[in-house]
Amino acid sequence: MTAGERYRAKAFELFARADVESSPFLSVEFDDLAAAYLRLAEQAAQNDALIVKFELPSKVDSGSNAAAKLYSRLSDSRIH
Repeated sequence: MTAGERYRAKAFELFARADVESSPFLSVEFDDLAAAYLRLAEQAAQNDALIVKFELPSKVDSGSNAAAKLYSRLSDSRIH
């Protein structure tokens, strides 16, 4: 079961609970919470459809690596 399916199932549980709730205040709160879970389900579906592609950088000469230069500078400044 995907995250979106779990959120949707929880939303339906909350809608059902709102229908049988005797307190009008709690009934509205359950409806609002269920609607929030439906929004989460929609967002999860969009996230599942998102394809993220990335490539790890090839081996880079440490002389041109900005992070290595910064680390070296910081290390040098701590020694003195």
